[in-house]
Amino acid sequence: MDPNKLNKFGNTPLHCAVMRGFPDIVQFLLQRKDVFPNTINKDGATLLHSAAHRGNIKVVKLLLENTKVDPGEQNQDGNTPFDIAVEEQRFKIVNLLLEKTCIDPTRVYKDGNNVLHKTARSGELKIFQLLLEMSNIDLNQKNTNGDTILQSAIFGKNPKLVELILIRTRVDPSEKNMERPDGSKTIAESTMGASIRELYSKWITVKFEINETN
Repeated sequence: MDPNKLNKFGNTPLHCAVMRGFPDIVQFLLQRKDVFPNTINKDGATLLHSAAHRGNIKVVKLLLENTKVDPGEQNQDGNTPFDIAVEEQRFKIVNLLLEKTCIDPTRVYKDGNNVLHKTARSGELKIFQLLLEMSNIDLNQKNTNGDTILQSAIFGKNPKLVELILIRTRVDPSEKNMERPDGSKTIAESTMGASIRELYSKWITVKFEINETN
């Protein structure tokens, strides 16, 4: 029997074991020399993409131990397993990939977003804090809409993330895109709740006072 034979869904037995979260079977198959660990299914996903999506950290660890598995492989949408883990809010897997691989969290996607833009929108606090601590991501990076990470957090209505961003001195909240095209209310005033608006106002006041004294 061919251990690399595809089923009607385009998955090998190893891929099926990964998706169902069977670490013992995954380990057994990975030890076979006739099994190909870099197969891609019809959805363009590698084994590590599928494991990150399912959130099984035991399986992810087994795959990372295999030197033939490429953690930087992109699927048909241009996403790596790291990107999938972030999108699915798999904190432990995100942390593991950052520690055990050469993933570049500062990567800028086709839409101009970096990974913090995405987490700022989703509001996943633990992953956002982790990425802030473990990388030198440009917090003022703009996407194709001209939005910074701060603006993405405001649009996502996440006061805790907004506060985390504002306390970082390298963030400039006075970007022009904070205003609507007609020059009316700022994003902070028009789309966020009172708690975020208060944080934003306090930060602007402090920044003004610091600039006045320098």
